[in-house]
Amino acid sequence: MSNEIPVKNTGATMLFVGSTMIPPGETRILPDHHVPAHLRPVTEVEAPAEIDPIADLLAETVPNITAELPGLPDEFLLQLRAAEEASENPRSTLSAAIAEVLLKRASGND
Repeated sequence: MSNEIPVKNTGATMLFVGSTMIPPGETRILPDHHVPAHLRPVTEVEAPAEIDPIADLLAETVPNITAELPGLPDEFLLQLRAAEEASENPRSTLSAAIAEVLLKRASGND
């Protein structure tokens, strides 16, 4: 047994769906295989949550973050340091660890 879909005619003239005639302002329940896509109800798709990798990383402990620092690109490290320094309670040990990684890379000792 197929599902049924209500189709409402919101226009001013007759609406034909297959062999079914729907007068203006009326609704007919039709088998879903008879209803074309443009007349089917729109289902809302939940947008994926915005992922903020910097905020996610800053939610970790300093030792966990410090372990990740060597594998992160310079631009990400700069953004991470700026976000940490702008936070309500900046962690000086984290800022120092980021600065150390950037300094090692700049001097070629990484």
